[in-house]
Amino acid sequence: MIVLDSNQLRHVLPGSPLYGLLSAVAGRAGHTLATTDVALAEVVRQRKEDLGAALKAWTTAGFEARRLMLTDRNRIKTLALHPKQLHGRRRGIAHEQSLELERRLRAAFLVLDTLPEDALSAILMEAQHLPPCEHGMGARDATIYLTTLRAAVAPQISASGEALPLLFVSEDGDFSRFKLPVGLGFDALREVKVLHQRTVVATLNTLGFPKSAANSDDVVARPEFQQALVEAVINSPIMPIRLLRQAEEAVEVRIYRQAGAPAESCTGDGVTVTSMTGEWSIRFVEQVMPVRPNGMPGGYRGFGMRAEGTALLVEGGSHSPSVELNSLVLSFPDR
Repeated sequence: MIVLDSNQLRHVLPGSPLYGLLSAVAGRAGHTLATTDVALAEVVRQRKEDLGAALKAWTTAGFEARRLMLTDRNRIKTLALHPKQLHGRRRGIAHEQSLELERRLRAAFLVLDTLPEDALSAILMEAQHLPPCEHGMGARDATIYLTTLRAAVAPQISASGEALPLLFVSEDGDFSRFKLPVGLGFDALREVKVLHQRTVVATLNTLGFPKSAANSDDVVARPEFQQALVEAVINSPIMPIRLLRQAEEAVEVRIYRQAGAPAESCTGDGVTVTSMTGEWSIRFVEQVMPVRPNGMPGGYRGFGMRAEGTALLVEGGSHSPSVELNSLVLSFPDR
């Protein structure tokens, strides 16, 4: 069985090239794709919030476009849905779409239900500051992992009669420090073995698809990556309003790789998946300054910032290349 945490499940949605690849590879190896009820609920909630925010931005943009038009304002009605109609319906649309996403996820993945006693144990672990909840938080992670361990008690059997290991896929490093506490009724789980994989690329490698190093600078230079990073930065709730306005007025955006491990890539069934963790410098240029009298570059007017996180680039098949960013942390060293 391959159990996906929420930070990986959002990349492997039904209908995506990555889902097609992972499901085919897992099926050939005898594995079932699965997730937990808690991880599924988190992914559905995130998608609902993202869609609601996008519909709100669309509504605002529609009203602003009508305000700025001097003539023929009704031409805006040629949009698929008029902003005034959308304004009253966006919550309903987001709710309907989230229900549809949940339906598709439940059809594509085996959903593991959390036992009430495991949920209670996770809360007690958080209350007692037991790993991985030693800082008084992490009951969600503990619940997901306990549910995963339950699923590994009776392993799946391959076509050749071998017991298959359970692969748990999550970029969250806290799971590597998970220890079953004494006295909470976990004796049956102490001998259970789970292989923790950080990324889908690592999982594909475990299933027999060799991974190779990729040039991180080449990935950063790709238009798909740069567009995804800029959109993530602009849509971040911690982006200061003043800087957001400057970013929207920028005539150029310069993105450079600052640090991070080499990218890893894996290809199978016509799909290439590249995973990269790093830190990137982003410079929003409002105006390029003239060359200085001494011949040195004049610099630029604008502002710089940094972003740190994990990127997943998927390309192949009939789909355009797509980039997903996870665990994005922004900093403004010059501010």
